[in-house]
Amino acid sequence: LVIATDAGREGELVARWIMEIVRWKKPFKRLWISSQTDNAIREGFARLQPGTQYNSLYAAAACRAEADWLIGLNVTRSLSCKFNAQLNAGRVQTPTLAMIVKREKEIKDFVPRDYWTIRADFGDY
Repeated sequence: LVIATDAGREGELVARWIMEIVRWKKPFKRLWISSQTDNAIREGFARLQPGTQYNSLYAAAACRAEADWLIGLNVTRSLSCKFNAQLNAGRVQTPTLAMIVKREKEIKDFVPRDYWTIRADFGDY
């Protein structure tokens, strides 16, 4: 078996989930390329690595997926129950929204001040 999904966390996660579903227990290799040219693909197959070399990448992706699910599910449910409304939260969505709210507050609280631009001609100096 050669894993040839996208080179990165998410590609590794997709491949490993498929391997779990089919109960793959045999050794496997990993094709790691970032280009789809014929030459890059040939070079990638010439440099196949043992799949176990990417176990930490898989673990990182699995943790990210689990955190997304746990935070999204539990915090969304808690917010919706507490405020009796359909509210949602997420690992990326919530901090991003916080940054937008902070910036909106800065804009709202902005107090314009006079400023001047000085132009001077010092001749030959």
